[in-house]
Amino acid sequence: MTRQLEIKQPFNLELSLMMGQAFRWRELGDGWFSGVLGENLVHVRQNDGGIEYRVGGPEGERRTTDADDAMLRRYFREDDDVAAIYADISRDPKVATIIEEFPGLRILRQDPWECTVAYLCSANNNVKRIGTIVETIAGEFGHPLELAGDASAVFPTPDQILADPDRVTKLKKMQLGLNRDKNIVKAAHRFVNGGLVADVLRNSSYQDVMPALMEGTRHKSKPNGIGPKVADCIALFSLDQLDAFPVDLWVWRAITEAYPEWGFPENTKPSDLNLREASEQARQVFGKYAGYANQYLFYWRRRLGEEPLPFGTRWRGKLRITPPGGRQLDDRYLDELRYEYLKAKYLSC
Repeated sequence: MTRQLEIKQPFNLELSLMMGQAFRWRELGDGWFSGVLGENLVHVRQNDGGIEYRVGGPEGERRTTDADDAMLRRYFREDDDVAAIYADISRDPKVATIIEEFPGLRILRQDPWECTVAYLCSANNNVKRIGTIVETIAGEFGHPLELAGDASAVFPTPDQILADPDRVTKLKKMQLGLNRDKNIVKAAHRFVNGGLVADVLRNSSYQDVMPALMEGTRHKSKPNGIGPKVADCIALFSLDQLDAFPVDLWVWRAITEAYPEWGFPENTKPSDLNLREASEQARQVFGKYAGYANQYLFYWRRRLGEEPLPFGTRWRGKLRITPPGGRQLDDRYLDELRYEYLKAKYLSC
């Protein structure tokens, strides 16, 4: 049987689950989505009062409890004052326009260990491929779950990975590439041996969390695969660091195209330094809820696809726009035109 969970704040289930911050959610049809949370296979869909859901385990569907309500409220960050967060980041008119067009996006509070493994496997992979990798690891090392004919598996704990004497062979057979098999094992050791303690990191500052996650990355003798972008993702999606601002290529495009005044080169493959500087600039601009602004910009730009938006060419060259009253094409006016162009073409459909 399904259970109803009331959600009063702005909430868009499909947008939050399927935009690319988590990788194990699948559409089932008729508004239902399937995903694994801890030891539970969960089916959930949105309705007028909030969400309805059902839960399965190793023996199939089970009776839902108040603990399941708490699990979902925690996962969907019901403790966040989303209206206040939106108001804070809407000081930026471009982000405000995106929020108005797509209200209800939530940052998901994911399990730190599973989130770490997923983002260790994220480089040079798309969302679908990352999801396949995470499902494969769960199917190999975790135990099965079932619900209404739907099957999945619990994601293994780091202890379970390390306890399997064939872990290296099994991970190598998955052909993860880029030393991901070794980095997953190293991350498991760090979680088990106290190098990464989720509760401690959640209660630490962003400035302390980032070096803790990246410890060893810059030393060739013991790389761990966690660079700044991956660390930002882990911090934002699993460690309550809402001021983290991961910059991948989608966010880089959003920044260079919508914020040319920040001075980052457009239509250029960014260096690691470019990405880090863009992240720091965004954190200064958007403040303590920069992560929410980040996800809105990510979703907006990814929704547009691969088409570049070379504003310099469009505004100064081909379109030959002359401002009203013969005004000069100063940078401020050009930025206003860029914003109106984005809004008209992509945010008013």
